[in-house]
Amino acid sequence: MTTEVIARTNTEPWYAGMKNLLKREIYHERSRMYWIQQLVVWTLFTNGMVALILGLPPDIIDGMEAMCVLSLATSYGILTLLIAIFIPILLQGTVIDDKVSGTAAWILSKPVSKRAYLLSKLTASILSIVVVSVVINGAITYGVFSAFGYTLNIPGFVMNLGLTSIVVIYFACLTIMLGTFTTSRGKVLAAAVVIGLGAQLIARYFPLILLIIPYSLPVMGIGFIIGTSVAGLEVMLLSAAVQIISFTAIALFVFDRTEL
Repeated sequence: MTTEVIARTNTEPWYAGMKNLLKREIYHERSRMYWIQQLVVWTLFTNGMVALILGLPPDIIDGMEAMCVLSLATSYGILTLLIAIFIPILLQGTVIDDKVSGTAAWILSKPVSKRAYLLSKLTASILSIVVVSVVINGAITYGVFSAFGYTLNIPGFVMNLGLTSIVVIYFACLTIMLGTFTTSRGKVLAAAVVIGLGAQLIARYFPLILLIIPYSLPVMGIGFIIGTSVAGLEVMLLSAAVQIISFTAIALFVFDRTEL
């Protein structure tokens, strides 16, 4: 009597099931109410504060230009703070919940690769947050300034939306990566928030840390809108790109070796 051991082999390409997984993540995992709630939160905190500042009496702040710069700095300052806090809250359970509930194992029992599964989670998360917090919220911001009689430089404004998107991608990739290491939502949330908020605190004493953590990209990008020079942007963009690629590669490596 002989016993034959059949080893399980994964022959699916890395993108196997990617299209269907993306549809599931975007259309089924996120209801209409999800989009409405996200838009209300992002818009209320950012544009609500901008409207309050722009509605101040003109004699409080010296000149319309100073009022515009203050409003832009406030808007992007609050937005980056929300990104550092809100994205980890939104995405802390993206991978963990499926691992704990067995959903990930069930999905991966189909002709679906682990890389496609994780990349679909990451792509859908980035797209949904960028659309709401950057694109739609940005259009509303432009409308608020226009309503108060301010005409923003459109190419510069669009460029700054791109910089804001990079910060969103950075924290989304960081949070998803952390979720591949553990099954504790609390650990992921704590680590991601500490990195984001800790950078602000440390930057008061060691400003160079902002060259590593691209937290201040949207505030720096105000220079594109008001027509001033933006120094140090190339270094920050390079650092952000390297880290985003590293976070994604590490997440894929760890998840590919995780028993589900």
